[in-house]
Amino acid sequence: MRKTTHRAATGTIAAAGLAAVAAFTAAPASAADYCLEVEAATACFESDGDIFALSDTQVDGLTPILQWETEYGRAGEVVFSGSSTWEVRNYNFAEQHDVYFRIVLIDGTGDVVDGTSWEGAPIGA
Repeated sequence: MRKTTHRAATGTIAAAGLAAVAAFTAAPASAADYCLEVEAATACFESDGDIFALSDTQVDGLTPILQWETEYGRAGEVVFSGSSTWEVRNYNFAEQHDVYFRIVLIDGTGDVVDGTSWEGAPIGA
């Protein structure tokens, strides 16, 4: 099952730096503007703070990866390490652009077994 959620910007984490990451770590999905879900993972983006969060929602041997790229050429990924409930990464993107992200699930051999399509979100909205 794939699901995309866009939330209104109410209840966002406007605090900067480590305070924002700490607040987002407590409840990323509830604080985020944009979330993607597959059967075994959830990925969220908070546009006011440029924060991504990734969670593995099932114990199934699959590793979730959040891949992202901006419309101006930056790209990266967040790999769920299994060491916490949420992997949270704070980036500093150029404002007034879009970022695109998706979830990819890989098995133990590195093969992609599931994922979402790319979804876009405004940066700094």
